[in-house]
Amino acid sequence: RADFAVVETYTHAAEPALAVPITGFCGRDDARATPEAMAGWREHTTRPFDLSVFPGGHFFLQPAKTQLLQALTAAATPYL
Repeated sequence: RADFAVVETYTHAAEPALAVPITGFCGRDDARATPEAMAGWREHTTRPFDLSVFPGGHFFLQPAKTQLLQALTAAATPYL
């Protein structure tokens, strides 16, 4: 229920972009979190932004598990 409450009551408040890199992940065929919509995260950082798009829809995590883990590892490795 708490998840639904957050979605129903959230109001965006504009704030300065973060000075940290952002990496996004999405499914190519996701009707809601489209690659174009996910690219909007770029405006929330003054550092590099990277978007990895995987085959599949909203639940791309399962069919693209291996590729996603590789992308997560590549994105995190410089900060370990």
